[in-house]
Amino acid sequence: MTSKAAVSKKVVIFGNGKFAELVGYLVQQDSEYEVVAFTVDRPFIDSDRLLDVPVIAFDEVTDHFPPESYQMLVALGYLQVNGLRERKYTEAKELGYQFISYVSSRASTWPNVHIGENCIIFEQAVLQPFSSLGDNVIVRSSAHVSHHVRVANHAFISAGVTIGGGTTISEFSFVGLNATVRDNITIGPKCFVAAGAAVIADTEDDGLYIGVPAKRHPKPASTMDL
Repeated sequence: MTSKAAVSKKVVIFGNGKFAELVGYLVQQDSEYEVVAFTVDRPFIDSDRLLDVPVIAFDEVTDHFPPESYQMLVALGYLQVNGLRERKYTEAKELGYQFISYVSSRASTWPNVHIGENCIIFEQAVLQPFSSLGDNVIVRSSAHVSHHVRVANHAFISAGVTIGGGTTISEFSFVGLNATVRDNITIGPKCFVAAGAAVIADTEDDGLYIGVPAKRHPKPASTMDL
């Protein structure tokens, strides 16, 4: 039997910053879903409404919008090398929520592209055939994800990124604005590829990569104050 949440078109957005506001607006204007509220941890509430819907403390969200009747979309960026978004996604899942994914009507995708839950795909992004996205992945505008690319859970692909065919972007990794990642390599878990970098070889876990060609910086990605 299909649960109410599985077919519900009513969605709560986690987040109340500019990124969440952007995502909420896009979902309102460019999807089949109705945004009914935003939710965020109580200390971060600075207004009781956003986009003309209420902002609810996360510790009360199940009282107002129970997971049996509402779905959720966690709209947080790459803070803590995507760790914050993963934690809130996991917390919401533990409360029983199911998740939508938003794919812009202006993005280019194909029937055999796999897109997991709680993914956000922006306008002009290209997901070529045989590519796949795990759960909780963000692909920003005009990014090009080539054929047979695998983007693992909790990764973030910035605007203008080009990823060559057959490459793997591992869990929690971040690829910055206009970076290029060549074909058939692996970006290790929790890596941070800086804006404009050109990665031409496999990267090590928790690495910060800068430059053309990209080289590992001595500072680990996990120590960055993001």
